Amino acid sequence: MRQFKLIAFLLGIVFLLSSCLTCEYKEYKFELSGKGKSKLTIKFVNIMSKYDSEEITKDEQITKDYEELTNTYIIGDEMEKKYPNAKLISKRLFEENNQLCGEAVYEFDDMSQANIYQYDKKSPYMYYLGSLSSETFYKSNGKQGPEYFPVVVWDKSEKELTLTTKVNEQDEKCTSLLYRWKSKK
Repeated sequence: MRQFKLIAFLLGIVFLLSSCLTCEYKEYKFELSGKGKSKLTIKFVNIMSKYDSEEITKDEQITKDYEELTNTYIIGDEMEKKYPNAKLISKRLFEENNQLCGEAVYEFDDMSQANIYQYDKKSPYMYYLGSLSSETFYKSNGKQGPEYFPVVVWDKSEKELTLTTKVNEQDEKCTSLLYRWKSKK
């Protein structure tokens, strides 16, 4: 019985990790206010379905990914789980530049809850890029550290820290979910 539960659990994990829901970029904007409080806005740019299965059709994959997007992230509580110590202010889907985008806005009592580190009040702000599992640095108003020290560093005088990461290249396997979203509005 134990082996059956373990196999079922592992199959469930594989199914969850095999999601083909993706986006092209993620834009992080940290707004720092006094006393360590902060607001984080994460914008998901060009939300897409990536078709790479021989088991279901492309249309079935798009439907599955759109349902995951709406049921798990917009209606569901997956966005809340990302930052459990934060207050989720809002989350939404919208069209921008003929692309489907998503946005989540969080408030934090302490900027360390948003993964921003500052050794002391005289030190710069730092964000560890290694925490972004499938994302790569694209641009920032801070400075990217060397490969052996994967951080972005901002001057302590900055009050708005921006970071854009590349998540997935748009190619022939990717289909924008914009038309599906428009048809469901």
